[in-house]
Amino acid sequence: MKFSICLLSLVSILFIPVPSAGADRDLLTKQVLEQATVKYRTDFAVEAPLEIWDKVLAHPLLMARLWNVYNFQPAYEVKDQKEGVLVIDPSGIKGKLAMTESRPDGRSFYGWGSVDHWAIPSFISAEGIFRFRYTGDGRRVRGTFEAFMKGDNKATDFLMKLVRGKVKNLLHRRFTNNLNDMKKIIADIVQNPDQIRGRLTGGDLKEFNNAF
Repeated sequence: MKFSICLLSLVSILFIPVPSAGADRDLLTKQVLEQATVKYRTDFAVEAPLEIWDKVLAHPLLMARLWNVYNFQPAYEVKDQKEGVLVIDPSGIKGKLAMTESRPDGRSFYGWGSVDHWAIPSFISAEGIFRFRYTGDGRRVRGTFEAFMKGDNKATDFLMKLVRGKVKNLLHRRFTNNLNDMKKIIADIVQNPDQIRGRLTGGDLKEFNNAF
């Protein structure tokens, strides 16, 4: 993603609908957290008020469009879905992402999709939970990002076990690099939002004004 975009390392099951019932999602979350083959955790800090950071996480589609307006790479293709967003990474990562938890000190996302990336020597379909926990002091947000991933069946989970080190390395590179670029957008949102407004039109401009 950009935090929520880097969350995407995930479908063979791309066309299975997202469970809409809260209980179903709670069960999916519990299963992934308990059975995760890949676990990744890192600390982060963002120079922004907490309310801005919360809005950034709450509007992944808008932030993805801003990412492309800034011409950051990779050039993600992001589409709105009935629940969540579909993200296509030209390097070979494709998946859906849906928010499953929103609380004052964090957000969680459930993602599922496929990885066919040069850095991972096999095709893997997987599901994952991507969790942010954070606090703000008025000027800065500090927190942790965690990823819990498992193959979507026994065969793919076995493959993931074989390459989990490479999956964690890919997660780390994407999260670190994408967040560093996203910080540039967030800095403009905080310090010079009119510059961003001048680069947007139509629905994107309306959503930006409503959000920020």
